[in-house]
Amino acid sequence: MIQNRQPPTRTGRFQTAIVIVLFWMSPYVYVPILPVHVSARSFSSGAIGVVLASYGLAQFLLRIPTGLASDRMGQRKWFVVLGLVASLVSATGLAIAPEAFFLGFSRFVGGMAASSWVVLTVLFSGFSGLKKRCGQPAWRHS
Repeated sequence: MIQNRQPPTRTGRFQTAIVIVLFWMSPYVYVPILPVHVSARSFSSGAIGVVLASYGLAQFLLRIPTGLASDRMGQRKWFVVLGLVASLVSATGLAIAPEAFFLGFSRFVGGMAASSWVVLTVLFSGFSGLKKRCGQPAWRHS
Protein backbone atom coordinates (compact mmCIF):
# COMPACT_ATOMS: atom_id res chain seq x y z
CA MET A 1 0.00 0.00 0.00
CA ILE A 2 1.58 3.27 -1.14
CA GLN A 3 0.77 6.16 1.12
CA ASN A 4 0.97 9.73 -0.13
CA ARG A 5 2.60 11.60 2.73
CA GLN A 6 4.59 14.77 2.84
CA PRO A 7 8.32 14.18 2.39
CA PRO A 8 10.28 14.34 5.64
CA THR A 9 12.31 17.32 6.66
CA ARG A 10 16.06 17.54 6.27
CA THR A 11 16.36 16.36 9.88
CA GLY A 12 14.22 13.29 9.10
CA ARG A 13 16.40 12.40 6.13
CA PHE A 14 19.53 12.87 8.25
CA GLN A 15 18.12 10.63 10.99
CA THR A 16 17.31 7.98 8.41
CA ALA A 17 20.85 8.18 7.03
CA ILE A 18 22.24 7.66 10.54
CA VAL A 19 19.97 4.64 11.01
CA ILE A 20 21.22 3.19 7.72
CA VAL A 21 24.88 3.60 8.75
CA LEU A 22 24.28 2.05 12.18
CA PHE A 23 22.12 -0.66 10.64
CA TRP A 24 24.90 -1.85 8.33
CA MET A 25 27.68 -1.41 10.87
CA SER A 26 25.95 -3.66 13.37
CA PRO A 27 25.96 -6.95 11.44
CA TYR A 28 29.33 -6.53 9.72
CA VAL A 29 31.73 -4.86 12.14
CA TYR A 30 32.56 -8.20 13.78
CA VAL A 31 32.52 -10.41 10.66
CA PRO A 32 36.31 -10.32 10.10
CA ILE A 33 36.95 -11.74 13.57
CA LEU A 34 33.94 -14.06 13.88
CA PRO A 35 35.61 -17.22 12.49
CA VAL A 36 38.63 -16.66 14.74
CA HIS A 37 36.35 -16.01 17.71
CA VAL A 38 34.38 -19.20 17.09
CA SER A 39 37.46 -21.36 16.46
CA ALA A 40 39.16 -19.97 19.59
CA ARG A 41 36.37 -21.60 21.57
CA SER A 42 37.50 -24.98 20.21
CA PHE A 43 34.37 -25.64 18.18
CA SER A 44 34.57 -28.01 15.24
CA SER A 45 34.87 -26.83 11.65
CA GLY A 46 31.28 -27.92 11.08
CA ALA A 47 30.06 -25.79 13.98
CA ILE A 48 31.98 -22.81 12.62
CA GLY A 49 30.31 -23.32 9.24
CA VAL A 50 26.86 -23.51 10.80
CA VAL A 51 27.46 -20.33 12.80
CA LEU A 52 28.61 -18.44 9.71
CA ALA A 53 25.89 -19.85 7.42
CA SER A 54 22.99 -19.20 9.78
CA TYR A 55 23.03 -15.49 8.86
CA GLY A 56 22.44 -16.23 5.18
CA LEU A 57 19.84 -18.88 5.99
CA ALA A 58 17.79 -16.37 7.97
CA GLN A 59 17.87 -13.91 5.09
CA PHE A 60 16.94 -16.63 2.60
CA LEU A 61 13.93 -17.64 4.69
CA LEU A 62 12.74 -14.22 5.85
CA ARG A 63 13.61 -11.46 3.39
CA ILE A 64 10.63 -11.84 1.05
CA PRO A 65 8.07 -12.65 3.78
CA THR A 66 9.25 -9.59 5.75
CA GLY A 67 8.73 -7.33 2.76
CA LEU A 68 5.31 -8.81 2.03
CA ALA A 69 4.24 -8.47 5.66
CA SER A 70 5.34 -4.83 5.83
CA ASP A 71 3.45 -4.07 2.62
CA ARG A 72 0.34 -5.81 3.90
CA MET A 73 0.44 -4.12 7.30
CA GLY A 74 1.67 -0.74 6.05
CA GLN A 75 3.89 -0.36 9.13
CA ARG A 76 7.37 -0.11 7.64
CA LYS A 77 8.81 1.99 10.43
CA TRP A 78 8.06 -0.69 13.02
CA PHE A 79 9.67 -3.38 10.90
CA VAL A 80 12.82 -1.25 10.74
CA VAL A 81 12.75 -0.73 14.51
CA LEU A 82 12.32 -4.48 15.06
CA GLY A 83 15.25 -5.07 12.71
CA LEU A 84 17.43 -2.72 14.74
CA VAL A 85 16.39 -4.44 17.98
CA ALA A 86 17.15 -7.84 16.43
CA SER A 87 20.58 -6.52 15.46
CA LEU A 88 21.23 -5.45 19.05
CA VAL A 89 20.09 -8.85 20.34
CA SER A 90 22.31 -10.58 17.79
CA ALA A 91 25.44 -8.62 18.67
CA THR A 92 24.85 -9.10 22.40
CA GLY A 93 24.29 -12.82 21.91
CA LEU A 94 27.48 -13.16 19.89
CA ALA A 95 29.42 -11.45 22.66
CA ILE A 96 28.12 -13.62 25.51
CA ALA A 97 27.17 -16.95 23.87
CA PRO A 98 28.70 -19.88 25.76
CA GLU A 99 28.06 -22.57 23.12
CA ALA A 100 28.10 -22.96 19.35
CA PHE A 101 24.31 -23.32 19.28
CA PHE A 102 23.85 -19.89 20.85
CA LEU A 103 26.42 -18.36 18.51
CA GLY A 104 24.53 -19.81 15.55
CA PHE A 105 21.21 -18.61 16.96
CA SER A 106 22.62 -15.12 17.51
CA ARG A 107 23.93 -15.04 13.96
CA PHE A 108 20.52 -16.22 12.72
CA VAL A 109 18.92 -13.31 14.59
CA GLY A 110 21.41 -11.05 12.81
CA GLY A 111 20.15 -12.43 9.52
CA MET A 112 16.61 -11.67 10.65
CA ALA A 113 17.72 -8.10 11.29
CA ALA A 114 19.27 -7.85 7.84
CA SER A 115 16.00 -9.08 6.34
CA SER A 116 14.42 -5.80 7.39
CA TRP A 117 16.76 -3.92 5.04
CA VAL A 118 14.26 -4.33 2.22
CA VAL A 119 11.67 -2.53 4.32
CA LEU A 120 14.11 0.29 5.09
CA THR A 121 14.87 0.85 1.40
CA VAL A 122 11.16 1.05 0.59
CA LEU A 123 10.62 3.42 3.51
CA PHE A 124 13.49 5.61 2.31
CA SER A 125 12.23 5.63 -1.27
CA GLY A 126 8.93 6.94 0.08
CA PHE A 127 10.72 10.16 0.95
CA SER A 128 10.57 11.23 -2.69
CA GLY A 129 7.00 12.44 -2.27
CA LEU A 130 6.01 11.03 -5.63
CA LYS A 131 2.53 9.62 -5.89
CA LYS A 132 3.61 6.77 -8.11
CA ARG A 133 6.96 5.35 -7.03
CA CYS A 134 6.80 1.89 -8.53
CA GLY A 135 6.23 0.35 -11.90
CA GLN A 136 8.34 2.64 -14.09
CA PRO A 137 12.07 2.59 -14.61
CA ALA A 138 14.02 5.66 -13.53
CA TRP A 139 15.05 6.55 -17.10
CA ARG A 140 11.41 7.25 -17.98
CA HIS A 141 11.33 10.14 -15.50
CA SER A 142 14.27 12.02 -17.02
